[in-house]
Amino acid sequence: MTGAEIAIAAVAVSAAAAAGGTAYSAVQQSEAADYNAKVAKRQAAWEQMKAKAEADRQADRDKRLLASQRAHIAAGGLDPADASPLRLLTETAAQSNVDYRNLLLGGEMKANNLRSQASMYRTQGQNALIGGAFQATSQLAGAAGQYGICLLYTSPSPRD
Repeated sequence: MTGAEIAIAAVAVSAAAAAGGTAYSAVQQSEAADYNAKVAKRQAAWEQMKAKAEADRQADRDKRLLASQRAHIAAGGLDPADASPLRLLTETAAQSNVDYRNLLLGGEMKANNLRSQASMYRTQGQNALIGGAFQATSQLAGAAGQYGICLLYTSPSPRD
């Protein structure tokens, strides 16, 4: 094997190794992004469950508060249908409803943010694969160009 043939073989091996390394790295980045997307999606579901549980706990506390208010109104000899006690009970119930919905909304907002993050991770994974393919192709094309230059300088000239 001549020195030129060794150089050509080295260019080919180097290009293949570089392209393989690039492809492998792109796959690893894609798998990491996919994993992150799955984790974010699980966290989104967990946030919604957590918000629902907290909202239910708050609703239970509010029901106990309303029951306590009714008991105090009755113990005080007031008619719950009178304006002041009725207004108190109505406002407490309305606030309870607002609190419940706010807790659910907060969980939904956190879940939506995490789902958006999961989508971003999936896009990053796809982009890593596409970018890796382009980079590996570019490395192989560059090696082909180097191979052509080596052939140009190592082939006998027409005058020889």
